Amino acid sequence: MQTTLMLVLPVSGIKHLEEIRDAGLATPAVNQIEVHPFCQQRPIVEYCREHGIFVQAYCPLVRGQFDDPILQEIARKYKKDVAQVLVRWSLQNGQASIPLSSAPS
Repeated sequence: MQTTLMLVLPVSGIKHLEEIRDAGLATPAVNQIEVHPFCQQRPIVEYCREHGIFVQAYCPLVRGQFDDPILQEIARKYKKDVAQVLVRWSLQNGQASIPLSSAPS
């Protein structure tokens, strides 16, 4: 049985990813960045797709800004909560979501 070690590095921007590549290190499998409809970060998302790096969406629930009229309209149209609409947006864009709650419970 072969053992493989994986190094986990906090990475975010294109510059950091290119520094890792230029240093001859393994390309990260996942890049966790803030991504949601109001912060789409298209350049880094596209870079990750081009280089086989999976995007994990941090803060997909737009920091609880559920009062946005467009989000509310979409939620009403599909009979869903705004949070459900936002998670679906992440999934439809090929990203895994990490929804967080500000509630202690």
